[in-house]
Amino acid sequence: MVVAERWVPQADILVHRTFLNEPFLVDVLRVGVRVREAASNAAMEAVARAVVRLMNDDDNDAAAARRVRVAELNVTARGAVAESR
Repeated sequence: MVVAERWVPQADILVHRTFLNEPFLVDVLRVGVRVREAASNAAMEAVARAVVRLMNDDDNDAAAARRVRVAELNVTARGAVAESR
């Protein structure tokens, strides 16, 4: 945990290595869409396009596959939680 002794601008706090999350969500879990090709800060427009692509089902087959995968992960996660109780 990091505790700041003075005011830190929110943008400074939010700058972190999120580019590691994208390959995990897109390539491993197969539930996301790629925002950018390079490991650099994504422009607001690129993020907006990715959200629209994810939510508007531009590619019906890919969107359906993501929904199936999310449902599978839901069952797996609920099973893991049930086992831990």
